[in-house]
Parts: sequence; structure tokens; C-alpha cells
Amino acid sequence: MLKLRVRSITFEGEDILSFELVDPAGAELPPFDAGAHIDVKTPVGMMRRYSLCNAPGRRDHYRIAVLQTPNSRGGSRAMHELIRAGDLIEISGPYNFFLLDALAHHVILLAGGIGITPLISMVEQLEQQGKSYELHYCTKSPERTAFLPRLANRVATGRVHIYHDLGDPLQG
Repeated sequence: MLKLRVRSITFEGEDILSFELVDPAGAELPPFDAGAHIDVKTPVGMMRRYSLCNAPGRRDHYRIAVLQTPNSRGGSRAMHELIRAGDLIEISGPYNFFLLDALAHHVILLAGGIGITPLISMVEQLEQQGKSYELHYCTKSPERTAFLPRLANRVATGRVHIYHDLGDPLQG
């Protein structure tokens, strides 16, 4: 288990917060590939698995995003209500059971809701490698769409397509 400090908490969308985790002494964190996750010990003692959603190769921090769900058994609620910047939390990992195919010439990524978390890391890895990709991301509404600022330029270039359950996002 590693003890990491919550350096910052960012509002990513309705009911979605991201947590930036760093080593308290400033040491590098273990490396990871796109699609990896960590297990987080929540403030109420539950272990929950969260995908890393920062660029692979960044070893100065990990970023996870947590959707607070109304029927939560306590994990997401504890992360949203009890964790504050400066707190120490325990994690294990990173582990990866969702690797990109290194031999693929063109990758099509499909994300729904908070399922964007491992895929945003994959987008950044594919771009670092100069590989062809497209991401299709469906959410309930613009307000529930995580990481819009990170995706905006990719939407503009046509590599990322965003859809909403409530209709065409371009019709505003």
C-alpha cells in the first residue's frame, strides 16, 4: 500500500470529482500504462477501484475521477463528502487489465458516462505514440460530461465525438 496526499480536487461535471494524488515527499509514483487502475481505501474503510485518468508517463501524480451515485454503498459518497485537499489516502496498484492493443493501426474507443476515465488516458497515450484513433463518448447531458476542457480541442479536430441521452450536443 502507498500513502498519497490529495493535492487537489477538481469539479469535472455534475456529481463527478477528480482527485490528484501525489507522494507526500515528492517521490515519483510507480509507472502505469493507459487503462490502469488503483485500489483506493476510502475514508470509511472500503476498498474501491478507480481508473487512472492522467497521461501515462506522468509519474509526479495520479488522477482518478469519482462519480457520486445516489445508491452508493458508501464508497463514492465518502470520497465526495469526506476527502479534502491535503488528506492522506492509501492506495494499491497500479494494475492493468484493460491494455490497448499495441499492434492496432486505428483504435476506436467507446465510452459511456464515468467509463471515460481509462479511455482519456488511452487517448493521451495514442497521441504520444502518433497513432490514429477516434473516441465516441455518450453521457446523460452536457452537465454530466466529465473532462470537457481536456476533450474540447479533440472534438474540434473530429477525433472525439460526444453524444448525450438528451439529444444532439451541438443543438445546445
